[in-house]
Amino acid sequence: MTAGRAAGEYVFVGVFLAFVSAGCLIVYRVPANLVGWLLTAEALAFAVGVSADALTSAERDAIWADLVGWLGDLFWAPMIALLIALLAVFPTGRALTRRWRVDVWSAVGFVVLALAANGFGPLMDEGLPNPFAVPAIAQLAEPAGALAGFLLLVGVVFGIASLVDRFRRAGASERQQIKWFVFAAFLLPPALVISDATQQSGLGPWVLGLAMLALPISIAIAILRYRLYEIDRIINRTVVYGVVVGLLAALFAGGVFLLRGVLPGQQSDLAVAASTLGVAALFNPLRHRIQGLVDRRFYRSRYDAQRVVEAFSARLRDEVDLESLTSELAEVVQDSVQPEIMSVWVK
Repeated sequence: MTAGRAAGEYVFVGVFLAFVSAGCLIVYRVPANLVGWLLTAEALAFAVGVSADALTSAERDAIWADLVGWLGDLFWAPMIALLIALLAVFPTGRALTRRWRVDVWSAVGFVVLALAANGFGPLMDEGLPNPFAVPAIAQLAEPAGALAGFLLLVGVVFGIASLVDRFRRAGASERQQIKWFVFAAFLLPPALVISDATQQSGLGPWVLGLAMLALPISIAIAILRYRLYEIDRIINRTVVYGVVVGLLAALFAGGVFLLRGVLPGQQSDLAVAASTLGVAALFNPLRHRIQGLVDRRFYRSRYDAQRVVEAFSARLRDEVDLESLTSELAEVVQDSVQPEIMSVWVK
């Protein structure tokens, strides 16, 4: 067993445990919410599909390889459909309105057509024959697959649109729940790209696995409302450190390229060392700069409140009049916290 394959198996086991744990916990705490049941079903479909694929790859010449490969081909469609349905019912467990049930029905149609195309037509793994192939249906596999792909696209578009509409209508708590879900979902596309680029190094499964782990964990936090309002800080730090790491990586690569052209001979180690020192020196100044830009652009109210508190702290060192301090304190609290009712007691 190769190291990359072993790592992939560990990651897949962790993802399965995260999905099934989150699903069972939500079902136990909020049994009427459909989200928990969808997560549990997703875990089961994921386990069957991945296990069938692993067994087929390991024992390709076994007599049962065709049957297991056929089973693995069937379960990828329910895995995708369950995630699409999750878009329509998150976080309340039901569609926002009748109009947005199109997402669920698109997922159902996608599953039916995909199961028909892959169940009785050629398998996705061209090296394995389909033991249940029906010639009449196999001829329709291509148009059925195309229609299934169209329904998949419709489901995704309507699912995202329903989530946006739900966010616009939601109150404060429900908006935080949706932020947790969207944050985890947005980690998947870049994780897929990074996983594909680092597949040979063995990091690919770990990157993709961590991104997949974030989805059930974020959903569990959102539904159970555990530390719900921490998501704004997490998004803030993710954006800041993502931009900083990207800029530093570009500066490091550019520095190595330029120094190799300037330095005499093949002194690649010196170029790498110099670029590393430069990146290390720039990390903190660049992080503070990016943090300020992100706060001013996306977290303006928090940024303004912080500036107000800092200005009051500076005046506090010089002001000695108690009445003036009380008045300024009330203004600072009003500008930064914006409470409905405020009173100050002076002993």
